[in-house]
Amino acid sequence: KVQKAVPLLQGFCRMLKAKAIARTRLRAVHVIRTWMAGKHVANLARKHHAATRIQTWWRRQRQKHIVGQNSYAVRAQACTKIQAAVRGKLARRRYQRQRRAAMAIQGAVRAFIVRRRVKRK
Repeated sequence: KVQKAVPLLQGFCRMLKAKAIARTRLRAVHVIRTWMAGKHVANLARKHHAATRIQTWWRRQRQKHIVGQNSYAVRAQACTKIQAAVRGKLARRRYQRQRRAAMAIQGAVRAFIVRRRVKRK
């Protein structure tokens, strides 16, 4: 019986050792993958920051160029915005005036209708 038990115990011990090695390797793989992912994310963040700085510089240079060469265009755009604001204000005034006139007409018509009803009764 002992001769049969020894190989069984040896096989069981070898299995436990193999499982422990596999767990250790899996942990190592997880640690390496996590480290690589963090490094990748940090690298992406660094690249994003660099790209943002380059874009900011480029846009600033382009804006300086546009303002320097096309000051007429900038002034024309400002004039257009001012004109739009003034036209909007005038349109709102006109609308309010028409609304007050319409309300006055409605009031007069309603008063006329009420007076006519009162006379008929």
